[in-house]
Amino acid sequence: MIKKILFLFFYVLLITTTEEKCFAELEELPCNDVSSVENAIALKLAEIENYKLDAIITIDNHVAYSQIIGKTPDMLRISQRIKNGDDELTNLVVFDGRYQWIESKLSNRILNVSKIRLSEVVKEDRPFDTGYYVQGAGIFSGEDYLSTIRILLEIYDLSATCSTNKILLMGSLDEEKFESYAQSRKFAMFNEKHAFTEQYKKNFKYAHLAFDSNFILNEYALGTSKNDLKLNVDFQHIQLNQSGLENQFRYQIDKGIEPEDITDELKQVLSNN
Repeated sequence: MIKKILFLFFYVLLITTTEEKCFAELEELPCNDVSSVENAIALKLAEIENYKLDAIITIDNHVAYSQIIGKTPDMLRISQRIKNGDDELTNLVVFDGRYQWIESKLSNRILNVSKIRLSEVVKEDRPFDTGYYVQGAGIFSGEDYLSTIRILLEIYDLSATCSTNKILLMGSLDEEKFESYAQSRKFAMFNEKHAFTEQYKKNFKYAHLAFDSNFILNEYALGTSKNDLKLNVDFQHIQLNQSGLENQFRYQIDKGIEPEDITDELKQVLSNN
């Protein structure tokens, strides 16, 4: 059997920027028309070809740290750190266009390395949805950061409030749209008795998204209401459309380590469900 498949039903967003420039046209943006705001965000996302950012994720008083690097359409690198007592667990996931590599370390000691042959598992429009997910990375499992933002805008009914340097989008979950999205994903196969969708609808009815004046998201929170926010994500050190990121998607295998190809086992699990 596969050593660890974290069928993550996670719900995490991202994006931000370190710049604090004022967008001159923001004051002219009709914030009472949220579709205009969402269209402006969509245009910004369409300009992004690659990105690098840090995410701090807090849920139930537990904190995880991630560095996320991506390049459209199918390159992604997630490095996640979680404290485990006096030790630190590090999960590294790399999508290089051909394989998904998964490496787990505990206090710099490699626990295991696995790989998945992507062409046999994913579809072209969902290049990261293998069914083997990382929990609490700062983006939706099986998505990159661009598609994560689009999904959050889609599954919540949002209203907008604008100021000179901040845009707040707040609103409630559209359960029908969320269920449609959830059923389109591989984790739906493992969603026994709709446990995931029901848990999400219960715990994450409300979303609070904060964008800067350049339509870049720099923090968000989800919860049962605006007064009960269970999940908080803070994005820092955002770099967009930078050169020199190509090497980040080349996974280097440590000498003496033989990766385990889990493709066939994963396909069997998906087929059985």
